[in-house]
Amino acid sequence: MKVMIFVDHQNFCQSLWRIDRHRQEKISGLSNFVMEHLNAQLNWAKYNPRLIRNYIYTGEYADTTIGKIKKDLEIAKTEKPKFVGAIEETLKNSLRRQEGQKKAFEAIRNNSSFLEIRAKPLQYSRGRIFQKGIDVQLAVDLVSHAYLNSYDVAVVCSGDVDLIESIKLVKNLGKKVIVISHPENTASAILKECDYFIDLSKLNEEQLNGISRFVEYENELESIKIN
Repeated sequence: MKVMIFVDHQNFCQSLWRIDRHRQEKISGLSNFVMEHLNAQLNWAKYNPRLIRNYIYTGEYADTTIGKIKKDLEIAKTEKPKFVGAIEETLKNSLRRQEGQKKAFEAIRNNSSFLEIRAKPLQYSRGRIFQKGIDVQLAVDLVSHAYLNSYDVAVVCSGDVDLIESIKLVKNLGKKVIVISHPENTASAILKECDYFIDLSKLNEEQLNGISRFVEYENELESIKIN
């Protein structure tokens, strides 16, 4: 039985924060948790489940993102001076997060096997930094790998309703779909459509410690988060 994991990083982090705001994801432990859960809770050891790949989808503080903020700052200095302070703060925070994100990416790659980070540059517009295209990329990969028969079971760490049609499609191709999320962060349509739901809110302390770690200070959490 071939298993692939598709993680919407932002959704996964938000699900953990609903349990405890000081919980920081530990992606390196997610694959082990998933495989152990399948064997223990669904009795799938007899099918010899094998992890093919774990994809992480996230926004990246790329150089293009930083460049847009710097350009906006230069424009503000001559045209909108009252916004200079706010943009400078955004630039400062973004540079700090970019550095923290690089370290996080490196740590994930060094401590995880069969894992690929699918990062897209974060967008910047009118003082706002936001993700774009993450859910689309996840949906495309979910469907394309189903057609390629890369997996038998898709484990989707997201409760985003935008994935509903993709989930229906891969199920029609004979694939099983397991969703991992917090129920308050999961669309009701996703709960109805998936084959099995792993409720993060029902995990015990030991299980939570396998996929996340407790961060005591807010400034530490801010500096190390991927996105």
